[in-house]
Amino acid sequence: MDQGSDQRDPGDVHIDSVSWADRNPTRTSVRQDTLIARFGTEGASQIPLSHMLKTAEQHILTQPANLCSWRMQISAGTAETPSATKLDLPASAAVASFLAARGNFFALVRRGAAELTVQAMSLRDHMDACAAYAQAYLDLLRGLLRQAETTSGEQRQQRLKELRGILAIDSVHVVVVDFRGRLREAVLVAPTHPLRVLWTSAWTAQGQHWIDGVHATDSASIRRRSFVGDRFRISMMGRSAIPRVGVG
Repeated sequence: MDQGSDQRDPGDVHIDSVSWADRNPTRTSVRQDTLIARFGTEGASQIPLSHMLKTAEQHILTQPANLCSWRMQISAGTAETPSATKLDLPASAAVASFLAARGNFFALVRRGAAELTVQAMSLRDHMDACAAYAQAYLDLLRGLLRQAETTSGEQRQQRLKELRGILAIDSVHVVVVDFRGRLREAVLVAPTHPLRVLWTSAWTAQGQHWIDGVHATDSASIRRRSFVGDRFRISMMGRSAIPRVGVG
C-alpha cells in the first residue's frame, strides 16, 4: 500500500499536547490568543482565537448549569462587555439529564486548570460524550415542544418562551453600529452549543472516513480518479450542513 508521497501512515500522527501560548508581556491589550497543538516529531500547529470570544467561551465552560444567551454591541470598532439573559427551566428529568451531559462534556473540554476551549479538544476521541450531549439536548427540546403542544394560555406561552430560550443558549446576538449610526446584526453560536458540537463531531467523523478511504487506496488509483463528483458532493454538503450564522 502506498501511504502517500512522504510514506507516512496517518494513523501514526497523534496530538501530544495542546496548551495556550505564552502572551507577550510587553503588550498592554490582547485581541487574540493562540493555542499550540504539538504533534511530537511532526511539529506543531497554531490555532488563533479572538480573545473576547475565548473569554466568553471559558465563562460558559466554567458554569455548565448556567444557561444563557448573550447580547453584545460594537460601536465604531469598540466592543462592549456582553450582557447575559439567563434561562430558568423548571426541574425535570430531561433538564437534569441535559445538565449532567453538558457538565460531563465541558469537563472533558476544560481539562481542569488548563482551562482549554473546544478548539483544543480532539472530538474524535470523545464521540460518545458528544453524542450524549446532543441526545440529551434533543430529548429536552422534544419534551418542551410536547408540553407546548398539550397546554394552552399562559402555560403554553411559558413553554414556548422556554423553548426559544433553550434554542438560543450559548449564542451571542451582536449589534454592530458603524460611525454613521447604521446597524448590522449577527448571531455567533459558541462551539459549546449542542448543535455546534454535533455538527463539528459529524464533520470530524466524515474527515476520518475520507482519510481511511484514501489510506486504503493506492496512490496510482487516486491519480486516475476524477474528483469532479467529489467536489460537487462536498459543495452540496457544505450548503446543507454549514450553519448560516457566524461562529466563534
